[in-house]
Amino acid sequence: DCIVKVYDFGREGPFDWYTMDYVEGKDFEKLLLENSLEPAERLAVYADIVEAIAHAHERNVVHRDLKPQNVLVDSKGRGRVLD
Repeated sequence: DCIVKVYDFGREGPFDWYTMDYVEGKDFEKLLLENSLEPAERLAVYADIVEAIAHAHERNVVHRDLKPQNVLVDSKGRGRVLD
């Protein structure tokens, strides 16, 4: 639940594309810059990120570009790792 699923990908001419889950929300960086999350909400997002990365590592997948812009916080306040 904490990782945005990718369903398909490909290349058309010089363009790479992919289809993924639609996540309604904001990226974590914007929320941190706006200071709009309470400390408990921030901690919950961090816990979601840790869960997502642990899940990926258990499957020998390394996210080589983990940063706040690559985490979406959905309308329920859950962190969702993408990219």
